[in-house]
Amino acid sequence: MTIKLIAVDMDGTFLDENGKYDRDRFLRLLERLDREGIRFVVASGNNMSRLGIMFEGLLDRIDFVADNGASLILRGQHQFTRSMSFEQVQDFLEFYGEETLAANRTIVSSTEHSFMLKSSDLGQMPAMMDAKEAQAFWSHIQYLDTFQQLPQDENYYEMVMLVEPENGRAVMEDFNSKFKGAITAMASGFGAVDFVQTGIHKAWGLQEMLKLTGITAEQVMAFGDGGNDIELLDLAGQSYAMENAEDFVKAHAKNIAPDHRQAGVFQVVETYLDSLERDNDD
Repeated sequence: MTIKLIAVDMDGTFLDENGKYDRDRFLRLLERLDREGIRFVVASGNNMSRLGIMFEGLLDRIDFVADNGASLILRGQHQFTRSMSFEQVQDFLEFYGEETLAANRTIVSSTEHSFMLKSSDLGQMPAMMDAKEAQAFWSHIQYLDTFQQLPQDENYYEMVMLVEPENGRAVMEDFNSKFKGAITAMASGFGAVDFVQTGIHKAWGLQEMLKLTGITAEQVMAFGDGGNDIELLDLAGQSYAMENAEDFVKAHAKNIAPDHRQAGVFQVVETYLDSLERDNDD
Protein backbone atom coordinates (compact mmCIF):
# COMPACT_ATOMS: atom_id res chain seq x y z
CA MET A 1 0.00 0.00 0.00
CA THR A 2 1.39 3.42 -1.00
CA ILE A 3 1.82 5.84 1.89
CA LYS A 4 -0.14 9.08 1.54
CA LEU A 5 0.28 10.53 5.05
CA ILE A 6 3.00 10.45 7.70
CA ALA A 7 1.90 11.24 11.27
CA VAL A 8 4.64 11.99 13.78
CA ASP A 9 4.67 12.55 17.53
CA MET A 10 7.07 15.24 18.75
CA ASP A 11 8.82 14.79 22.14
CA GLY A 12 10.76 11.55 22.25
CA THR A 13 9.96 10.80 18.61
CA PHE A 14 10.65 13.52 16.04
CA LEU A 15 12.58 15.80 18.41
CA ASP A 16 16.00 14.91 19.78
CA GLU A 17 17.01 14.80 23.44
CA ASN A 18 17.23 18.61 23.46
CA GLY A 19 13.74 19.09 22.05
CA LYS A 20 15.14 20.08 18.63
CA TYR A 21 15.08 18.86 15.05
CA ASP A 22 17.34 19.50 12.07
CA ARG A 23 15.31 22.14 10.22
CA ASP A 24 17.43 22.09 7.05
CA ARG A 25 17.11 18.31 6.85
CA PHE A 26 13.37 18.61 7.44
CA LEU A 27 12.96 21.18 4.66
CA ARG A 28 14.70 18.80 2.26
CA LEU A 29 12.46 15.98 3.47
CA LEU A 30 9.34 18.11 3.08
CA GLU A 31 10.28 18.92 -0.51
CA ARG A 32 10.54 15.20 -1.26
CA LEU A 33 7.22 14.48 0.46
CA ASP A 34 5.55 17.24 -1.55
CA ARG A 35 6.84 15.73 -4.79
CA GLU A 36 5.37 12.35 -3.83
CA GLY A 37 2.05 13.86 -2.70
CA ILE A 38 2.54 12.70 0.92
CA ARG A 39 1.15 14.85 3.73
CA PHE A 40 3.23 15.44 6.87
CA VAL A 41 1.15 15.56 10.04
CA VAL A 42 2.35 16.64 13.48
CA ALA A 43 0.41 14.47 15.95
CA SER A 44 1.16 15.94 19.36
CA GLY A 45 -0.09 16.50 22.87
CA ASN A 46 1.28 20.02 22.58
CA ASN A 47 -0.88 23.01 21.73
CA MET A 48 -0.38 25.31 18.77
CA SER A 49 1.41 27.93 20.87
CA ARG A 50 4.46 25.70 21.02
CA LEU A 51 3.96 23.88 17.71
CA GLY A 52 3.56 27.16 15.85
CA ILE A 53 7.01 28.23 17.05
CA MET A 54 8.58 24.86 16.20
CA PHE A 55 7.32 25.00 12.63
CA GLU A 56 7.33 28.75 12.09
CA GLY A 57 6.96 29.59 8.40
CA LEU A 58 5.71 26.09 7.53
CA LEU A 59 2.16 26.16 8.89
CA ASP A 60 0.64 26.26 5.40
CA ARG A 61 2.62 23.20 4.29
CA ILE A 62 1.93 20.71 7.08
CA ASP A 63 -1.03 19.56 9.16
CA PHE A 64 -1.53 19.34 12.92
CA VAL A 65 -3.44 16.91 15.09
CA ALA A 66 -2.73 18.91 18.24
CA ASP A 67 -3.85 18.77 21.88
CA ASN A 68 -3.82 14.95 21.80
CA GLY A 69 -6.29 14.91 18.94
CA ALA A 70 -8.71 17.51 20.27
CA SER A 71 -7.61 20.10 17.67
CA LEU A 72 -7.23 19.72 13.91
CA ILE A 73 -5.42 22.29 11.75
CA LEU A 74 -5.01 21.63 8.02
CA ARG A 75 -2.56 23.76 6.07
CA GLY A 76 -2.97 26.64 8.52
CA GLN A 77 -6.78 26.41 8.65
CA HIS A 78 -8.31 25.56 12.02
CA GLN A 79 -10.95 22.85 11.54
CA PHE A 80 -12.12 22.25 15.11
CA THR A 81 -11.25 21.87 18.77
CA ARG A 82 -13.24 19.24 20.68
CA SER A 83 -13.78 20.45 24.26
CA MET A 84 -14.94 18.68 27.40
CA SER A 85 -17.68 19.95 29.71
CA PHE A 86 -16.90 22.08 32.73
CA GLU A 87 -18.54 19.35 34.86
CA GLN A 88 -15.96 16.85 33.58
CA VAL A 89 -13.16 19.21 34.58
CA GLN A 90 -14.67 19.56 38.05
CA ASP A 91 -14.97 15.78 38.42
CA PHE A 92 -11.25 15.46 37.69
CA LEU A 93 -10.28 18.22 40.14
CA GLU A 94 -12.44 16.71 42.90
CA PHE A 95 -10.94 13.26 42.33
CA TYR A 96 -7.46 14.48 43.24
CA GLY A 97 -7.99 17.47 45.52
CA GLU A 98 -5.95 20.64 45.36
CA GLU A 99 -3.03 19.48 47.50
CA THR A 100 -2.30 16.60 45.12
CA LEU A 101 -2.97 18.78 42.07
CA ALA A 102 -0.40 21.31 43.28
CA ALA A 103 2.17 18.65 44.20
CA ASN A 104 1.83 17.11 40.72
CA ARG A 105 2.09 20.50 38.98
CA THR A 106 -1.30 20.24 37.30
CA ILE A 107 -2.21 22.46 34.34
CA VAL A 108 -5.82 22.84 33.19
CA SER A 109 -5.95 23.95 29.57
CA SER A 110 -8.62 25.60 27.43
CA THR A 111 -8.36 26.97 23.93
CA GLU A 112 -8.12 30.43 25.51
CA HIS A 113 -5.78 29.90 28.48
CA SER A 114 -4.00 27.44 30.72
CA PHE A 115 -4.37 27.54 34.50
CA MET A 116 -2.10 26.39 37.31
CA LEU A 117 -2.15 26.74 41.09
CA LYS A 118 0.21 29.31 42.58
CA SER A 119 1.16 26.71 45.18
CA SER A 120 2.54 24.30 42.54
CA ASP A 121 6.20 23.43 43.16
CA LEU A 122 7.84 23.67 39.76
CA GLY A 123 11.21 22.45 41.02
CA GLN A 124 13.49 21.18 38.28
CA MET A 125 11.42 21.02 35.12
CA PRO A 126 12.66 18.95 32.14
CA ALA A 127 14.44 21.21 29.63
CA MET A 128 12.57 19.98 26.54
CA MET A 129 11.82 23.43 25.13
CA ASP A 130 14.09 26.18 23.92
CA ALA A 131 13.82 29.65 25.44
CA LYS A 132 11.32 30.93 22.86
CA GLU A 133 9.05 27.89 23.21
CA ALA A 134 9.28 27.98 27.00
CA GLN A 135 8.38 31.67 27.05
CA ALA A 136 5.30 31.00 24.89
CA PHE A 137 4.32 28.05 27.07
CA TRP A 138 4.65 29.76 30.46
CA SER A 139 3.27 33.11 29.30
CA HIS A 140 0.04 31.31 28.35
CA ILE A 141 -0.49 30.16 31.95
CA GLN A 142 -2.60 32.04 34.48
CA TYR A 143 -1.93 31.28 38.16
CA LEU A 144 -4.82 30.78 40.56
CA ASP A 145 -5.11 30.58 44.34
CA THR A 146 -7.60 27.74 43.89
CA PHE A 147 -9.08 25.88 40.94
CA GLN A 148 -12.46 27.07 42.18
CA GLN A 149 -11.53 30.29 40.37
CA LEU A 150 -11.57 28.56 36.96
CA PRO A 151 -13.86 30.43 34.56
CA GLN A 152 -16.79 28.29 33.48
CA ASP A 153 -17.22 29.74 29.99
CA GLU A 154 -13.96 28.55 28.40
CA ASN A 155 -13.43 25.56 26.10
CA TYR A 156 -11.41 23.08 28.15
CA TYR A 157 -9.79 20.19 26.33
CA GLU A 158 -7.21 18.63 28.70
CA MET A 159 -5.49 18.57 32.07
CA VAL A 160 -1.80 17.73 32.39
CA MET A 161 0.23 16.60 35.38
CA LEU A 162 3.99 17.14 35.29
CA VAL A 163 5.14 14.29 37.53
CA GLU A 164 8.56 12.69 37.86
CA PRO A 165 9.30 10.78 34.62
CA GLU A 166 9.55 7.41 36.35
CA ASN A 167 6.07 7.90 37.88
CA GLY A 168 4.11 8.78 34.73
CA ARG A 169 2.88 5.31 33.83
CA ALA A 170 1.88 4.52 37.44
CA VAL A 171 -0.16 7.74 37.69
CA MET A 172 -1.88 6.89 34.39
CA GLU A 173 -2.75 3.33 35.39
CA ASP A 174 -3.93 4.33 38.88
CA PHE A 175 -6.27 7.02 37.52
CA ASN A 176 -7.71 4.82 34.78
CA SER A 177 -8.43 2.03 37.25
CA LYS A 178 -10.13 4.26 39.84
CA PHE A 179 -11.76 7.24 38.12
CA LYS A 180 -15.42 6.81 37.32
CA GLY A 181 -16.04 9.32 34.57
CA ALA A 182 -15.49 10.17 30.91
CA ILE A 183 -11.82 11.15 31.23
CA THR A 184 -8.82 8.98 30.33
CA ALA A 185 -5.20 9.41 31.43
CA MET A 186 -2.32 8.99 28.96
CA ALA A 187 1.38 8.99 29.87
CA SER A 188 2.92 11.07 27.10
CA GLY A 189 6.56 10.88 28.16
CA PHE A 190 9.07 12.91 30.19
CA GLY A 191 6.73 12.79 33.19
CA ALA A 192 3.74 14.41 31.48
CA VAL A 193 0.41 12.66 32.06
CA ASP A 194 -2.41 13.96 29.87
CA PHE A 195 -6.04 13.70 31.01
CA VAL A 196 -8.42 13.95 28.06
CA GLN A 197 -12.02 13.27 27.23
CA THR A 198 -12.47 9.52 26.79
CA GLY A 199 -12.43 8.63 23.11
CA ILE A 200 -10.57 11.79 22.10
CA HIS A 201 -6.98 10.94 21.22
CA LYS A 202 -4.53 11.35 18.36
CA ALA A 203 -6.11 8.56 16.35
CA TRP A 204 -9.56 10.13 16.73
CA GLY A 205 -8.27 13.47 15.45
CA LEU A 206 -6.42 11.79 12.60
CA GLN A 207 -9.52 9.82 11.61
CA GLU A 208 -11.40 13.10 11.31
CA MET A 209 -8.65 14.31 9.01
CA LEU A 210 -8.82 11.12 6.94
CA LYS A 211 -12.52 11.74 6.36
CA LEU A 212 -11.70 15.20 4.96
CA THR A 213 -8.82 14.07 2.74
CA GLY A 214 -10.02 10.69 1.49
CA ILE A 215 -6.87 8.98 2.73
CA THR A 216 -7.29 5.56 4.34
CA ALA A 217 -5.71 4.30 7.57
CA GLU A 218 -3.77 1.74 5.52
CA GLN A 219 -2.06 4.64 3.72
CA VAL A 220 -0.78 6.14 7.00
CA MET A 221 2.74 5.78 8.37
CA ALA A 222 2.88 6.77 12.05
CA PHE A 223 5.62 7.22 14.65
CA GLY A 224 5.35 7.46 18.44
CA ASP A 225 6.99 6.68 21.76
CA GLY A 226 4.44 7.33 24.51
CA GLY A 227 1.20 6.07 25.96
CA ASN A 228 -0.72 8.79 24.14
CA ASP A 229 0.52 7.36 20.81
CA ILE A 230 -0.92 3.87 21.26
CA GLU A 231 -4.21 4.48 19.42
CA LEU A 232 -2.31 6.20 16.62
CA LEU A 233 0.03 3.22 16.23
CA ASP A 234 -2.93 0.84 16.30
CA LEU A 235 -4.64 2.81 13.52
CA ALA A 236 -1.79 3.23 11.04
CA GLY A 237 -1.12 0.76 8.26
CA GLN A 238 2.62 1.26 8.84
CA SER A 239 3.38 1.96 12.51
CA TYR A 240 6.74 2.60 14.15
CA ALA A 241 7.51 2.78 17.85
CA MET A 242 10.80 4.45 18.63
CA GLU A 243 13.62 2.35 20.01
CA ASN A 244 13.53 4.56 23.11
CA ALA A 245 9.83 3.77 23.74
CA GLU A 246 8.74 1.55 26.59
CA ASP A 247 7.86 -2.04 25.79
CA PHE A 248 4.12 -1.52 26.35
CA VAL A 249 4.17 1.05 23.51
CA LYS A 250 6.32 -1.10 21.23
CA ALA A 251 3.72 -3.87 21.56
CA HIS A 252 1.29 -1.71 19.55
CA ALA A 253 3.64 -1.06 16.61
CA LYS A 254 4.40 -3.18 13.57
CA ASN A 255 7.97 -1.86 13.37
CA ILE A 256 10.70 -0.29 15.51
CA ALA A 257 12.42 2.94 14.39
CA PRO A 258 15.89 4.00 15.56
CA ASP A 259 16.14 6.08 18.74
CA HIS A 260 14.91 9.70 18.59
CA ARG A 261 18.45 10.79 19.48
CA GLN A 262 19.56 9.24 16.20
CA ALA A 263 16.86 11.04 14.15
CA GLY A 264 15.03 7.73 13.73
CA VAL A 265 12.00 9.30 12.02
CA PHE A 266 14.22 10.90 9.40
CA GLN A 267 16.04 7.63 8.79
CA VAL A 268 12.87 5.62 8.21
CA VAL A 269 11.10 8.22 6.05
CA GLU A 270 14.18 8.96 3.95
CA THR A 271 14.68 5.24 3.34
CA TYR A 272 11.04 4.91 2.27
CA LEU A 273 11.36 7.86 -0.12
CA ASP A 274 14.59 6.40 -1.53
CA SER A 275 12.69 3.20 -2.35
CA LEU A 276 9.95 5.17 -4.11
CA GLU A 277 12.49 7.05 -6.20
CA ARG A 278 14.25 3.80 -7.17
CA ASP A 279 10.92 2.34 -8.25
CA ASN A 280 10.18 5.45 -10.30
CA ASP A 281 13.56 5.14 -12.05
CA ASP A 282 12.97 1.49 -13.02
